[in-house]
Amino acid sequence: MLHEHLRTGRLVPVLSDHTEHSGVFLLLWPSSPYLSPKHRVFIEFMTANLFPSK
Repeated sequence: MLHEHLRTGRLVPVLSDHTEHSGVFLLLWPSSPYLSPKHRVFIEFMTANLFPSK
């Protein structure tokens, strides 16, 4: 969500020296052939907005 703002300089990192962790963000849900519409919308939102393609 912030990649574009960081790239253009609208936002700048602060406290970078104090960042301890970075990595992969995973979404897990129960295996079922019938995924609830609420879960599907949430997963689609997170996929599209949290880490958009660069």
